[in-house]
Amino acid sequence: MLKSEHLRVQVRSGQLRPRWLTPESHADRERAELALALIRGHLGKRRGQLDAAIMLQSSATTDFRLIRGLTHVALAGATFESRVAFDPWTARRDAFERAAARPSLDLIGRAEVLTETAEQLGTDADTLDRGLYADLPSEMTLVDFEETTPDAVIAHYNRALAQSVLLRATEVTVRLRDPSTKRLRRIVSALKFHQLLFAFHRDGSDAVFRVDGPLSVLERSTRYGGELASFLPSLLHAERWTLEAHLKWSQRGRPVTFVLDDTSEVKASGPDRAMWSVPEEAVLLDALRAAAPGWTIGPAEELVDIDGLFALVPDLRCLEVATGRVAWIDVVWSWRKAWFTKHAQQLVAHGPRRLILAVHGAAATVPREGPGALCVPFRGVPAPTKLIAALEQRAEPVA
Repeated sequence: MLKSEHLRVQVRSGQLRPRWLTPESHADRERAELALALIRGHLGKRRGQLDAAIMLQSSATTDFRLIRGLTHVALAGATFESRVAFDPWTARRDAFERAAARPSLDLIGRAEVLTETAEQLGTDADTLDRGLYADLPSEMTLVDFEETTPDAVIAHYNRALAQSVLLRATEVTVRLRDPSTKRLRRIVSALKFHQLLFAFHRDGSDAVFRVDGPLSVLERSTRYGGELASFLPSLLHAERWTLEAHLKWSQRGRPVTFVLDDTSEVKASGPDRAMWSVPEEAVLLDALRAAAPGWTIGPAEELVDIDGLFALVPDLRCLEVATGRVAWIDVVWSWRKAWFTKHAQQLVAHGPRRLILAVHGAAATVPREGPGALCVPFRGVPAPTKLIAALEQRAEPVA
């Protein structure tokens, strides 16, 4: 994220509009390349020297916030280390104790203190003098920099700018337009992982989440704001979405609105793990449809609340055409076993009866009966006949 002094935004008519960068802009690419060149040119030098160069370069332009912001995000791939063979904190302590034991300290006395301390630490006085404060950020040495491109820096800058704006949110509304089951599950998982407070409802085929912002939480708002900002990359992978945030941008100013969607300049990075699937899922769906012609089986869209403890989106929704009874099937493949182990007892005790969990593993390790969800163990691929029997047993009419 960006520091407050790096933010470039405009507020007009109650709308906050960040000043995004675009890879197509020659000026934006030049500034991104300048930020990278500044960093490359200071490999092996102290952080203080790099900071001074950034200040000097940014002072020479009218848009100093941009240069400082670009170098800030580009430094995410940098490594700074203390390049001394001794612990600076220990060296300072020993040197100060020796100095305090003297009745007075002139230049000769200072040299003697450094020499005595250096001998104890196995180094020389000059090296000790240069490295006494080597553990301070400004004295750290830039030892490595992960090479990147101007386009990548621009994309990182835009994401960081959007995340920084969300730190001022009082409420955020996220709308997913006609999301797939996998996408809906991924968003719910991300919200839960970041411990965000949210409410969910359907608006036609859209899924709508109302998320409390950091400035609506009385305690630990800084940590909560960081979690909300960290949620944004998961949303960026969605296909069609809109985010609307109500912001408290100033202490005395009126509330302002910030809108972001899938057409904005803020783009996702890295692989989209939410849409990863295995062939067995399609095979299972085809087998269930063939074996149960009296049922309409397809991807589920409901968000199932487990007694207020957590929420999940099942894989399949199964509707018995003749009676209107409904059940859900959620397949717990081997890579979801850690999640199931954590929540198994809650699901069996508090989950809805119409929820059927096909769990990969030995029958002895899977809880079977309880007032809540029903667990059906399997090896390889779930057996359609067992799942259909479970549907017949647990399906319930829709209220």
